[in-house]
Amino acid sequence: MDFFKAQDRSRQRTALLILWFAPAILALFFGSHLIAVMVFRAIPFDMTAEFQPLYSFEEDRRHALSYLFWHPRVIAAGQIPAALIFLAAIVSKWRELSLGGGALLMDMLGARRLSALNSAQERRFRNVVAELAIASGIATPVLYVLEKMEGINALCAGFGPGEAVIGVTPDALQMLSRDELQGLAAHEFGHIANDDLSLNMRLASLMNGFTRFTLIGLNLTFFSGAGLAIGGIGLEVKIAEGAVLFVLGFLTVFIGMWVMIAGGFGLILGRAAQRAISREREFLADASAVQFARLSSGLSGALQKARHGARQNERSGKPSSWVRHMLFHDSQPDWLATHPPIEDRLSRLAQDHSPKQISRADSRAEPQPPISPKPYESDEQALAGLYSAFLLDHQGDLAPHIHMLAGLESPTVALLVERNLPVMGNGDHKAARLLISQSLAHLQRMDIGERDRIVRNAERLAMGDGALTAQEEALLQGLRSALYPIAARKSADDETKKRAMALAAASVAQAGHESSDKARQAYARAQEMIGEISDVDFRPSDQIGPWEFSQALEILAALPEDKGRQLMTALKAAAMLDGVNGERAQNLLDRISQATGQAAPAMPYDGLWR
Repeated sequence: MDFFKAQDRSRQRTALLILWFAPAILALFFGSHLIAVMVFRAIPFDMTAEFQPLYSFEEDRRHALSYLFWHPRVIAAGQIPAALIFLAAIVSKWRELSLGGGALLMDMLGARRLSALNSAQERRFRNVVAELAIASGIATPVLYVLEKMEGINALCAGFGPGEAVIGVTPDALQMLSRDELQGLAAHEFGHIANDDLSLNMRLASLMNGFTRFTLIGLNLTFFSGAGLAIGGIGLEVKIAEGAVLFVLGFLTVFIGMWVMIAGGFGLILGRAAQRAISREREFLADASAVQFARLSSGLSGALQKARHGARQNERSGKPSSWVRHMLFHDSQPDWLATHPPIEDRLSRLAQDHSPKQISRADSRAEPQPPISPKPYESDEQALAGLYSAFLLDHQGDLAPHIHMLAGLESPTVALLVERNLPVMGNGDHKAARLLISQSLAHLQRMDIGERDRIVRNAERLAMGDGALTAQEEALLQGLRSALYPIAARKSADDETKKRAMALAAASVAQAGHESSDKARQAYARAQEMIGEISDVDFRPSDQIGPWEFSQALEILAALPEDKGRQLMTALKAAAMLDGVNGERAQNLLDRISQATGQAAPAMPYDGLWR
């Protein structure tokens, strides 16, 4: 499939679907305005102007409604409370989701975090995810097993690329082949790369506004109905207070019903828009999965087995509605389904397959054979993998660095690092990034004190030869971002941000091209794609200090999401000026991506990377 074209098409459709929320919001506020008009029609007094009537009883009252409809204070009386309630509901939901993060969701689902002492299938899943982290330029997510969920499924959650978590069901680990498991995981990486995690949080927060309105109307109707009944009893016995309760109860029930209707109508429209967007983002994630995994057969096989498993377990319990839109697939048949039909997804993955051929290719889910054990079964192995990466740019005898590490960590860690030296000595950047990705996934579960110690030791090791390169500093910054995912971002003015973007572009341009002329051409391409840096002169690498590069990364972390994506796209274009993605440039792009929390758009690698 042409996954780049498919991604562009899905993004355009998502932008159009988001406009569906406009009628829902307009319906909500229009309903609030009608409530205010009807209340002031029944009680025609301006409460803010010494109880003066809004219109005269002696006037022709046929014009009262049109007069009230456009009266500024009637509009304010209806719109201001509605806006405050709506915004308060959105903000409260956003805070709840952002503070809890993906780990809280996994706890609610009863998921188990992958540990070092796991099964062969779980180690295979961890290795597949580490490979995809390299291909996509995204920090390795924290992994969970959804032990209470049946069937072949998975989900991802979190606040952004640097704080994502991925959960997978036991059936998926047991029934899928390695390629199929890679396709399933690549689909979840597609959601992360396309910023669907943040989009889901925004949509959920917006939907909470409609839900809160509906609940307020429901509560007003219920409790005021009780007051209306009490007032009716009071009228029967001719109690004055009963008459007051009856009038107030009737008015409040009337208001509550209208609030419930307005909120419910907006809720229905919003829910339809949310699920339509969710269906389109599934197509986008499928296209991104093909981009990351380079093959569509794995994802197709996972979808076919998931469909077969859903048919076998159609009578078993289904996931809760609030989590369905996050899953790899969901077999709801109604028009409010959160996922498109699997047949449609398979057809887009393989346009030359007819539905009959796809159905014939439907394979039965069978357990896969055990996988041979992989590295990183202990904290010492993970630490060794991480520290080994910092020896990549060191020249000469590495024995002093090993001796330094032996004083910082246990002898076991130093010995394991020494075993990694042949790999480092060959300059295999891909192997180094694999070590880093696997280490980060393992070390993120440590407590804050251990993480502080690891960062300090990594800084000492990087400075062991008396010099700190831009690549080493970017690696340190990526380590800090991965181990402290909710760290505060440094704010800066527009001029400072412009200089930081220009510095990053110059660094990547020179990392990807040995010739000074080619590097300047690559920088010029980045300038064309980022208008803000068009007036910033090119800076040679010998004029860029490592600590200045570190400060630039901190500043870039505060960029808005759209500007961050624009920056990463421009940096990728600069690195691939000749159509070849060099090792040093890709390594630097990966570190900038991890440090800023923005996924680097993956492009075809040269032969060195596959």
